Amino acid sequence: MGESSDTRLAVLETKHKYEAKLTRLHFKALAQALELASIEKDRRLENLNGEAGRLAKVLAESMPRELGESKFAQLAKELAELRIAVTSGGSDLSGRRAGKAPYEDVLKGLLLIAAGAALTWLLKG
Repeated sequence: MGESSDTRLAVLETKHKYEAKLTRLHFKALAQALELASIEKDRRLENLNGEAGRLAKVLAESMPRELGESKFAQLAKELAELRIAVTSGGSDLSGRRAGKAPYEDVLKGLLLIAAGAALTWLLKG
């Protein structure tokens, strides 16, 4: 019977040794998983912080849609008025009517067309 208790004691000691080793490996794996999760969270936070900065820059450089639409409507109205002025006074484009420089109305119209096209492009983009 002494041998069987010695054998049991040896088996229990071996079992305890492997359980302790398994517990150490388990805690080591948990620590590594926690470290990897921490690295991943830091990476995602950096991406979010970078995105917030990029969005702030985009918002600072853009204009609200309502403002763009109102400016576009105003430019379209001014362009329509200039078209009426140019077509109704088309025979006198020299500008001698009110002391204006020659082709001033035409140049204003071209500038308004260019501005309207630019605003349209900005609003679509």
